[in-house]
Amino acid sequence: MGNKSNEIHEHHKTVHGRKNNFEKAIIVLLALGLLVSVINQVQLFSMKEVMTGNAVVSTNTGSSGGFATGISSVEAAIIPKGMPEVYGKELGVSYDDVSANNPSKADQTISVLGQLDNKITLQGNDLERYVDIASQISCEYCCGAQSIIFRREDIAALNENIDAAIAAGKIYR
Repeated sequence: MGNKSNEIHEHHKTVHGRKNNFEKAIIVLLALGLLVSVINQVQLFSMKEVMTGNAVVSTNTGSSGGFATGISSVEAAIIPKGMPEVYGKELGVSYDDVSANNPSKADQTISVLGQLDNKITLQGNDLERYVDIASQISCEYCCGAQSIIFRREDIAALNENIDAAIAAGKIYR
């Protein structure tokens, strides 16, 4: 009977030892996770002092969240500032005119750009250049469109699909 008791005791020590090792591993992993989080926060905090170039960094807004919209200074550091290098001066627009903190000014700027879009008519080489450039700008990441422009072929195909759907009774005019 003493032998059986020793076996039970040894089994208990083995199971208990594995449990202790598992608990130690969990504690070590939690400590490492906490350490990584602290290092990350220190780096994020120090970013606002290092920012240079075309970036908006503001911490003096009177709110604990950074900007009025709750965007922190680290998040806002990626927002460009100043005049766009390409066509900014010619169009009379600035990155500073579009801000979540001033929606009415942003709406005015977007309206100006919309008016330009409606006023400008391209022909010949200018139109070909526009179509070539715009065809390379993909919207797939957002809405799945292959391009931001419609070509004549796209419109013809769209009209054919609509006519076929009407003929099949799937949609009605």
